[in-house]
Amino acid sequence: MKRLSSSTISGQNKSKKVKTSSSSSSSTRSLGSWFPTATTRKVPLLKPDQKCTILLFYHYVRPSEMSIRRTEELKTFLDRLTNNLQIGGRIRYAQEGLNCTLSGTKENIRTFSSKLSGSKPSGFGSEFADVDYKFIDNLPHDRSFKDLRLIPVKELVFYGVGESSAPLAKGGIHLRPKEYHKKMQEKDTVIVDVRNSYEAEIGKFIGQEEEGGAEYIDPKMRKSTDFKNWLDKPETQEKLKGKQVLLYCTGGVRCERASALVNHKIGEEIKGVYQLHGGVEKYMQEFKETGGYWRGLNYVFDKREGVGSKNIAGVGGVVSKKTKKLRKEKKNGMDTDNDSEILGRCCVCNVKWERYVGKKKCYTCGKLFKIVFVFKYIFIGINFSFCLLRSACIDV
Repeated sequence: MKRLSSSTISGQNKSKKVKTSSSSSSSTRSLGSWFPTATTRKVPLLKPDQKCTILLFYHYVRPSEMSIRRTEELKTFLDRLTNNLQIGGRIRYAQEGLNCTLSGTKENIRTFSSKLSGSKPSGFGSEFADVDYKFIDNLPHDRSFKDLRLIPVKELVFYGVGESSAPLAKGGIHLRPKEYHKKMQEKDTVIVDVRNSYEAEIGKFIGQEEEGGAEYIDPKMRKSTDFKNWLDKPETQEKLKGKQVLLYCTGGVRCERASALVNHKIGEEIKGVYQLHGGVEKYMQEFKETGGYWRGLNYVFDKREGVGSKNIAGVGGVVSKKTKKLRKEKKNGMDTDNDSEILGRCCVCNVKWERYVGKKKCYTCGKLFKIVFVFKYIFIGINFSFCLLRSACIDV
């Protein structure tokens, strides 16, 4: 089957030209060298008295990917549907499927999911009939996206390996949260974090280690393409040899190709590959009272920023006066109850801190670093090699 050309979907066309799309309220513009053409559209903001719903989902089309024509039909369908329903967020679409984070009112989000999974003529068709949707309802209005981005990609998650080297049909065994929780208690088991290192710094599965369960492993990745290099290392393969390998990520999509790659590379050397179905999001919904074996916050790619099992709205938004006061007390040596579950620390003053305010990056390794609100204004507009100065840079 012919695949979409690089100028259409791969992100190798460096053009920065802005041009009007077929939708009068949309425009096609560059989002950097990776996404040179993406349909973007402003979305009306929710009112303060409205509640926001966030929808998370990914879906690989089976048994074979869509044709170029069908993929373009999908793009047009999504553009029109999100526009009519005033839905914002991020949609990555490819011939192999969809990876989406969306926001809107509860009613409109439910309408979107039913239309996408519905039959023609009002729905898109059979390709997305069995999507596993994750709904997060009753969030503050400011957790909604301000725009909608339709981004064409070659792979839903770019690992740089492709279907031939890591066929998704040979991926890991999906375990529901309760099954995964039980598996973490078993001996000769390791848990591999398939997220970026800056995500792991504020939250991870380490509670099971306190009970003698599975060993947690952070590959220290800056991006998904680092996973293959980590897996190819002899010391990595020796570490995993003879073990049950559990993988997890935020919502599940990054584990699909990663688990297939593990099976392809060292499947005969280990005792099985398993992945958390629905990711940490589903796990937290299942263990919302205790958090299970999760410690810290789950970094998410929406306005919530970091989510705890008892704080579904997350820590996103403007830093409150209360938070500023608590951080000041902590810096002055005063303990606060709210700090007990915070894993991250500010890279400047080392106080406990869980937010990536300003999205500052180290220009040496590209890693996001946590910085307390005060230092945000000192270093405003600057991305510098601070984690290198603290000997915390990831290998480049």
